[in-house]
Amino acid sequence: MLASHPGMVLEEVCEMCGYYDTSYFIRVFKKQIGLSPGECRDSLQNGKKAQRDE
Repeated sequence: MLASHPGMVLEEVCEMCGYYDTSYFIRVFKKQIGLSPGECRDSLQNGKKAQRDE
């Protein structure tokens, strides 16, 4: 969701994933992925930019 909808607000992503408490979603996401959703989104965007430049 974060990669395919980069302009979507985090609250919308949470609701689409079935979470209605954003802070809980962030905690679960960070525990599973090792990054916060914002850090993950930044990483995905930077990775895409790096791939385009090559």
